[in-house]
Order: sequence, then C-alpha cells, then structure tokens
Amino acid sequence: MDRLQELLGLSPEEKSSLGVEHTPKEIRQQPDAWQETLRVVQENEDGLIEFLASAGARGSGEAIVLLMGAGSSEYVGGAAEDTLRRGLDTAVTTVPTTTFITHPDEVILKGRRYLFVHLARSGDSPESIASLERARSLFAGSSHLVITCNREGRLALASARSRNTFLLLLPEQTNDRSLVMTSSFSSMTLAVIALAHLGNLDAFRHDVEAAAAAVELLFQNEVDLVRSFAEAPAARIQFLGTGNLFASMKESRLKVLEMTDGMIAANADTYLGVRHGPRVFVSRECAVVASLSTDPSRRSYEVDLLREMRASGQGSRVLAVCDRRAAELDGIADELLPVSRVGASVTQELRPLADVVVGQLIGLFACLARGLKPDAPSRSGVIGRVVPGFAIH
Repeated sequence: MDRLQELLGLSPEEKSSLGVEHTPKEIRQQPDAWQETLRVVQENEDGLIEFLASAGARGSGEAIVLLMGAGSSEYVGGAAEDTLRRGLDTAVTTVPTTTFITHPDEVILKGRRYLFVHLARSGDSPESIASLERARSLFAGSSHLVITCNREGRLALASARSRNTFLLLLPEQTNDRSLVMTSSFSSMTLAVIALAHLGNLDAFRHDVEAAAAAVELLFQNEVDLVRSFAEAPAARIQFLGTGNLFASMKESRLKVLEMTDGMIAANADTYLGVRHGPRVFVSRECAVVASLSTDPSRRSYEVDLLREMRASGQGSRVLAVCDRRAAELDGIADELLPVSRVGASVTQELRPLADVVVGQLIGLFACLARGLKPDAPSRSGVIGRVVPGFAIH
C-alpha cells in the first residue's frame, strides 16, 4: 500500500492529528471530479453557447476574453488560454485580478468589447468580488462568465442576480476544504478548456475519460516514486514547463511553497526563459521537476536544456514528467514519469490536469516530511484558505 492510500485509510482521529482530513482526499478525487465537472458543463452547454455568442466571444472575434483570477485561479487561465483562443477563434488573455483592481484602465482598451471570465474557488477573496464590481461600474454593458466552486460564495451570490452574467457553478466536491487548491484548480481548468469544445462535448468527453483513467493509473503506480523524490533533502526546487504546462508548473511551485510554509524555496520558469538569468537558481543542491511537452519540436528545446544541466552538474535530482517514454529521453533525468498509459492517453491540452497532480503530491509529501499539517501548513497563519479582507481603494 502506498503512502497516499495509507493516509486515506487513517482513522478520523489520526487524520485530524496529522492534518490530513482534506488534502489527500481532494488530490485523490480529481479523476472523478473532472468527469463530474464535464457533466455540469454539458448540462449548461446550450446556455453557454447562447451566452458566448451574445457576448461576441464565439467565433466572431468581436470580444476580447479576459480570464481573471488570483493565485491558483490565475494559473487556471494560463493553463487553458491557448486552447480557448483556438477553440473560440477570438482573442483570449489571462489578467490577474490583483492587477485588474489596481490598473483597470491600463488593462482595458477603450472602444473594445470584453467578456470577463471570473475564476475563483471560494469567491470570497477581496479581489474576486472587487473585480466583478469594478468591471461592471467602469465598463457598462460588459459580459461576465463566473466559474466558481462555492455556491455560497459572495461571487456566486452576486452573479446569480446580475444582468449580462452567466454563473457556472462546479460540483460541490471541487470546493476544496484544505488551505491549498487541488481539485478546484484542475476542475476549473477543465471547465475553461471545455468552453473550447462546446457543441462537440460528447467527443471531448472521450479525451477527459482517457485523462482520468491515466491519472488513476498514476495513483496506482507512481505515488511511491513521487514520495521518494519529495522526501529527499532539498532546500529548493525548480519547476520547468512550456506553454500550458508552464501554468501547471507555476501552480506546482505554489503548492510546494504553501505546503512547506516556505521551508523549500521554489521557482518556476520556461525552458528558454530560465536560460536568461534564473538558471543560477538551479544549484547542485536544487531538485528539478521538468514537465515535457508532448509535441516533439517543442520537446527538443526542453531536452537540450536538461542535457546541458546534467553536463554542467546542475540539479541534485531531476524528475521528468512526460507523455510516454522515448529513446530521446534516456539519460536526461533521474526519474521519468509518463502520464499516458496504454489505452489511457492524455492530450496536450489536458496535460496540465495530469502534470499538476505530480506537483500536488510533491507538496503533500514534502509537507509531511517536514512535520507540517497539509490541511493547514502555515504555522504563523500568514496564509489561509481565503485571503483575508483588505481595503479596496
């Protein structure tokens, strides 16, 4: 029995003592949560198609789509925006709510039409509701799609009674109770990606089911590998990814920072970007998590960097997350972790869902190895499940 199954099998008292009442369960439930999330999108498919068309964000190119969130919710946008841009055939970009509430006039171009997509687990953080209210007051007539996991959150309640607004409420199980976002991150990412497949969700369901099956096999076969990597002594970890996988690596970095209470320094960058200075972060004592693209041409740049780092002695241990094993990957890492299996292939657009699970597990096991409680790892209380209120000016 692997360590994740052991944690899930503990008594309620043992889970409470270790602080693992929520986090392991919420990580493990993701394959099921994804299929339930897609079910919700399918139930709302006709309404979403009509809403996006009325907002000028479906094939017309009239509206600019802004994916808005803070922290993990911002990374949801980064993981889905390329797919959404192609699927809707319109301009799509991610704007952090932390930027929008301070610089709205620098984000918005006058005379343009916008669809704001608000992403939030709880919908109770100050930026979530402030961004919705500010967008409505400053840009009258704008359209708003709210994707959230909490039916009782301020964002959901404000959206339910608003004009030009569509509320997509995800299944209750995605409203993670742990401090860190896990199934809420991947499920919101899936919901945004699904918008690119409206009108063809039955075919898309096949890809989602295959990704869910692949991650089920990951849970069955690779947990001990990830645990060994996470528990080895390391003062820092470098996460690497390209395109949509860069977003999942930024989220993985955040999981490690949050769950180790900052005891592990973590950085995230692209393979080409890290060459421009940040490569100095990768010392001989730095662990590396490398998410490799499915596309061979993109992967060539990634493999080149990993070979160079090995030759120069950078990185204490390298864990490479890939689609499938291939001869070109031999020797680039201490461990290869393929996410696609026979009969359970993960498409590139859904790779962030699979790859972020690895980052979540690293955070979980690194947290426990340092004597912290995954459900509430912040010893000082500096961070919490919901960002505390602050003045909106």
